[in-house]
Amino acid sequence: MSNAIQHEYASYGYATDGSLALRPKSHTFVVIPGLASDPVDDWSEKGKDICGESEEVRSDRISPFSIAVIAAVVVVSVIAGSFGLHAAEAQRISNAFKGVRISRVVAEQGSSVWSYAELCKVKGVSTQEIADWIENNNDIGVNGLASGSEIVLPNYQD
Repeated sequence: MSNAIQHEYASYGYATDGSLALRPKSHTFVVIPGLASDPVDDWSEKGKDICGESEEVRSDRISPFSIAVIAAVVVVSVIAGSFGLHAAEAQRISNAFKGVRISRVVAEQGSSVWSYAELCKVKGVSTQEIADWIENNNDIGVNGLASGSEIVLPNYQD
């Protein structure tokens, strides 16, 4: 750009009038005329610099392969984290049942695993976790608790 054009547009600027806010002195849209010998009509020249040598065309997009790798890392991290949480939860429950007194009881008519779990007090675990322990340690299946069968209960308080 020639000095005359630069000087003409140098007056377009911003002033601060004693505050940090910028306020334009004129319109912000300025058309700067180009030279008639520089039109870019042939878009096939788009990757070449002024000397005609090829420039490296850089894309700021993330490649599909990179997205797939990032997604795979996230999925593996979530799965590994869930296994870690599950293992920690199982360890917490296992530690809570260590050293508890085990009682052998004959199941009464109309009783349920839940009713027995409510009578068992184990510090640090919920009634649901006690019911799960009773089912797992007595091989109680989908048919439920059969009356007259002998079951083991943790910290049973009758």
